[in-house]
Amino acid sequence: MHTAAAPTLSGTTDVYLIVGYPVAQVQAPALFNAVFARAGVNAVMVPVEIAPQHLLEFVKSAFLAPNVRGLCATVPHKNALADAMHTCSPSARMAGAVNAVRRHRDGHLEGALFDGQGLRAALDYCGMAYCGKRVLVLGAGGAAAAIAAELASATPQTAAQVSLYDPAPGKAQALAQRLAAHTPVALEAVHTNDPAGFDLVINASPLGLNPDDALPCDVQRLEPPRR
Repeated sequence: MHTAAAPTLSGTTDVYLIVGYPVAQVQAPALFNAVFARAGVNAVMVPVEIAPQHLLEFVKSAFLAPNVRGLCATVPHKNALADAMHTCSPSARMAGAVNAVRRHRDGHLEGALFDGQGLRAALDYCGMAYCGKRVLVLGAGGAAAAIAAELASATPQTAAQVSLYDPAPGKAQALAQRLAAHTPVALEAVHTNDPAGFDLVINASPLGLNPDDALPCDVQRLEPPRR
């Protein structure tokens, strides 16, 4: 099996960052760097662990370097990163979160959010139905916002109902209210992670990042698919 060679770094190499706290779990650098090498692109992606209180200061400073071309974000930075953007894509504005940033030549920072599109593509690829279904999204952070926004977007392939659960008081309610203003789909916050009564349950919480994490819900309560 052919594997792409590691990138040869030089003073002309474009640098992309992925910021998170923590970042030990991220897979993006290995994936992106393999793509750069295979495509012959002189670029490298580097993980950066940065605490939330330093995020915006770091992003502002990092983009002072002209060879830092863009960055991605993982938990817990997706919501806060949106505040540093000059413009955002429609889905990022709707969700109030950003997971990818592109810097234009004039210094303009453009943010986008791809988690929801990726999840929808995965559901389609695996043949998992969501159109007209009752969906429970566990979590109310940036990834959850992107997924809920995507599945509740006004397209022919949309869920019938999207419910959000998060253990942090008021977090799911605030996100539901934000998204409800942009979609005709029934969208609500629920007060329990009980999956009973839902057709599709999506874990968009931090649970699962570590091997010893508890399950995000009682999987014994999951119901078989409706015919």
